[in-house]
Amino acid sequence: MLNKLLFLDRGKLQLSIVIGGTLLGLLLLLIPLQLFLDFRELLTQKTDLLNPQYMVLNKEVTLMGMASDKKQGFSLNEIDKLKHQPSVEEIAPFTSNNFYSFGVLGFGNGVPDFQTDLFLESVPDKFLDNLPSNWQWQPGNDIPIILPTDFINLYNFSFAATHGLPQVSKSVVKMAPFTIVVDSLGKKLEFKAHIAGFSDRINTIIVPLPFLEYGNKSFSKTDNTENKPGKIIVKSNDPTNAALTNYIARCGYETNQELLRNARLAGVLRVVAFALSLLGILIVILSATGFFQFAQLVLNRKSYEIKTLLLLGFYPKTIWRYYFKIFSIILSSVFVLSIIVIFLFKPWFAEFAANYGFELNDGVSGITIISGIVVVFIYLFATMANLWREIIRS
Repeated sequence: MLNKLLFLDRGKLQLSIVIGGTLLGLLLLLIPLQLFLDFRELLTQKTDLLNPQYMVLNKEVTLMGMASDKKQGFSLNEIDKLKHQPSVEEIAPFTSNNFYSFGVLGFGNGVPDFQTDLFLESVPDKFLDNLPSNWQWQPGNDIPIILPTDFINLYNFSFAATHGLPQVSKSVVKMAPFTIVVDSLGKKLEFKAHIAGFSDRINTIIVPLPFLEYGNKSFSKTDNTENKPGKIIVKSNDPTNAALTNYIARCGYETNQELLRNARLAGVLRVVAFALSLLGILIVILSATGFFQFAQLVLNRKSYEIKTLLLLGFYPKTIWRYYFKIFSIILSSVFVLSIIVIFLFKPWFAEFAANYGFELNDGVSGITIISGIVVVFIYLFATMANLWREIIRS
């Protein structure tokens, strides 16, 4: 009886429009949220574009600098000024060897030994991307070494390919015996070493800082206190910051431009995510307004029936519970439909993204489902609070 008296008997079109609008609003909120979560996971776990970036800076080599006997490097004043630039979190200079050394690496199995002059450098451990577990050195111990990943790639895909040599894996390189020979101040010493890891961040040969401090103190031919660091590594939470990039360009510092391009991509993604969030909130507000208006329309058209039922002795709670049941069913159905649509949409979009090199999972995030439940609950709570006030007024 209540269904015939209290709900729209000729409002199926309005009800269909409201359900469709609410479904569309929920989808336009949850789908961008799901895509944002997918791409955030992709970027943070696979490319680290949204994490703090590390830039290696050096000064540009000019004709005037080539003619000068002085080594170009960063003064303490220049480093201090860079520390105070926007988005710069930490800075550390590279420590380089001030003694002559060369290394001998042997693979065996028909691969000739490699012997080459070495340039050794070091930075504080917290700036390394892949810190080996055995990254310590004391006199008498083997020296752990971190090689750039590019080094092994250049050997495998350039040098070995053109010289008829076998390719080697990273695990084989780590097992190969390595010797660092120091020849300075009339001393020639051999230090056992091993390849402990590889770095994608720093394109140089890295050894522990204690070894370089020991070597520079024991074998250097110059006064180490007068040397300026030729390179510095900068940790920045936003390399796209215009003030920072302009300062680097104005001072003539050089860095990896590809890194800056990737950082700009991360900045664009943040802006897009923020814009999608604002759009989603606006759509939810508009769809909620339409739903509230539909509920108000129901009350206006059934105001006579509601007043009559109250006069006959029906409790306001009885009428309110009826509408609560009806709108709960409507909103629950809209929520279930929206989740089904997202589950059907995700595999298609994942396949579409795969064509452009983005590997997304086919599932729906729990955050998306919980967000949908929260939005539906807010819809229902606001609608029923308004209906209760209207019923009491009647």
